[in-house]
Amino acid sequence: MESKKFSSVPKNSLVLGICQLTDYKSIKKRLLKVHELRKTHGANWYDFYNEEE
Repeated sequence: MESKKFSSVPKNSLVLGICQLTDYKSIKKRLLKVHELRKTHGANWYDFYNEEE
């Protein structure tokens, strides 16, 4: 179980989750946003993350 702010799971691991179908679009949108920020800004991606967008 993760207890830190950010996941320590290796990057190439399969990500699996269970959610309510009504939440899926929001979760997918956030994951795609974080993926793009990591690709652009690397380890400092969180400095550029804005939850309200």
